[in-house]
Amino acid sequence: AARGAQEIDRTAKAARRLDASVTGFRALGLAADEAGIPFASLANDIQSIGREIASIGVSGNAQRALDQLALTVEEISGLDADERVAVIADRVEELGLNAGQATAILRDLGVRNRGLALLFLGGGDAIRQARADIVDYGLALSDVDAAEIEAANDAISRLGLVSQFVGQRLALDLRPALGGVATAITDSLREGGA
Repeated sequence: AARGAQEIDRTAKAARRLDASVTGFRALGLAADEAGIPFASLANDIQSIGREIASIGVSGNAQRALDQLALTVEEISGLDADERVAVIADRVEELGLNAGQATAILRDLGVRNRGLALLFLGGGDAIRQARADIVDYGLALSDVDAAEIEAANDAISRLGLVSQFVGQRLALDLRPALGGVATAITDSLREGGA
């Protein structure tokens, strides 16, 4: 149970970084794994896409990318991270873009990992199927459930501080007595003891 709570805690924190639900985050992880894409790089790239879209009108080339995909900010801004990636992937597939063209659009969205184009070239069905599998396998969690588990895990982590304090306090309080006993034992051995 503790290991499961820790995994949910890490997942919830990572999902929040991507502005994703736990379910969306897990779906992206599954889809990336099935496409042969290391999830660590995917997470950074998904975060970059969100950041670039959020900065439209201020900086970057995300608007150019969305224009090439015939998408609007409104169409993708309220979506969970996996759904947003699926919509973009659908457009890449519908437009028949090759790997080079998809990579150029992804670069405008802040993605530097050329291998990520593989996930987008296949359209969004694999991503939607990954979400369905997460739900079917009982791995979908509501944000409320994830937050409760995260809060409980954080509280449990603080128990480690309590045991650390107790150990430190014992060491400080018992050190003089233990030091005296150790000195007495070693002194008795020097005086011809055992």
